[in-house]
Formats: sequence, structure tokens, C-alpha cells
Amino acid sequence: MDAEEFGSPILVKRATYIVQEIASLADAIDFLSDWPETKRSDPPDRPSGLL
Repeated sequence: MDAEEFGSPILVKRATYIVQEIASLADAIDFLSDWPETKRSDPPDRPSGLL
């Protein structure tokens, strides 16, 4: 197994009859880059004390 591959793939329901398998870091980046901007939110604030 490559270091960038997940131990078990993640299945994401994209539409009623469409399921996408995310099995690696590259798959996850592709999935997130395709995520509609209108559905994105700001990342949570970092905990205090972290750089």
C-alpha cells in the first residue's frame, strides 16, 4: 500500500444513484476541489496555543 492510499476506501454519495470511492489522497483532493463554493464554509478557528 502506498503511503498516500487509505487503508479502506471512503464511499461518498454524490447524488441519488452515484457513489464515489475515495481511496487516496489524490482522490480526496480531487473531490474537495470539485466541491461547490456555495457549499463551502470557513475552516474552524485553530485552538489557542498553536502556531
